[in-house]
Amino acid sequence: VFSFNKVFAQEEDAGENTKGSKRPLVVVGKFNNISNAPDELFTRLRTRITNEIVNTRKFEVLEREDIENIISERDLARRGLTKQKDYMNEDLESAEYSIYGDVLFLGFDRASGTVGEVTASRQVANVEIQLKISNLATGKILASKVISEKATKSSIASSGTSVSGNLSDALIEDAIRRASLSIVNELMELAYPIKILSVQGNNVYINIPKERAKIYDIYEVYKTGEELVDPDTGESLGASEVLVGKIKIIDIKPKYSIAEPVGKTNIEELEKGMIVRPVNKEKEAIDKREIEEKRRREFESRF
Repeated sequence: VFSFNKVFAQEEDAGENTKGSKRPLVVVGKFNNISNAPDELFTRLRTRITNEIVNTRKFEVLEREDIENIISERDLARRGLTKQKDYMNEDLESAEYSIYGDVLFLGFDRASGTVGEVTASRQVANVEIQLKISNLATGKILASKVISEKATKSSIASSGTSVSGNLSDALIEDAIRRASLSIVNELMELAYPIKILSVQGNNVYINIPKERAKIYDIYEVYKTGEELVDPDTGESLGASEVLVGKIKIIDIKPKYSIAEPVGKTNIEELEKGMIVRPVNKEKEAIDKREIEEKRRREFESRF
């Protein structure tokens, strides 16, 4: 699989010279629509995924269909059927990553009920994708997981009033946005783990650009330890990690964000180069249940 020459890649910023860029080249491959979602929604999802990867400013991006078009154009030029353009003499560069998969579900559901004079309505947009990320140089699948995101809106109306208008389109767009960001986070985690750039006073500078940052989002900070090696294959599995604390984004700049320590996190323990990751919502929910269970047992033990 090949990607466009860099002259076709997305610019980091308007007017910015990207010559000599070492950004990895990513091919947005085929996503199978096995959800039977309408073509319009499926196209919006694919477009959003591509745009979100471009907006990281960390990759040069090409869609699978564009590769086929370029190869076709070159073939026509070589046969003398079209005029050879300047870039046709330049070599195509090998892409480093390919993302592809299956769209398992992409849709919208609505439920409502009435009790006495009160009507409750709940609207849910859900996107579920079986995502795969491959290293095209080795052919190895680097990541394979199900991305599941949803957007929900609930409304209550009493007799004589009406529930607000149709929110389905806005909710679907929100769910698509969340799923696309989750896909980008998986890709970024492989190629560019979020790291602390600098610690100044009580401010922690991290390499999250404005397109991916959100005020008050909370992240966990880890320091790396010993390298872990598979005893059977000799393959490096990365380094062990120790949780240092949590930080919260308080300001967003075009190419980085500023955070501050959260809770019991000590600013003196945070250092340049430490890895930063979004809070694991599943782990956070499990931890919360364990804490509640511990409190319940302690309470019951008094009787």
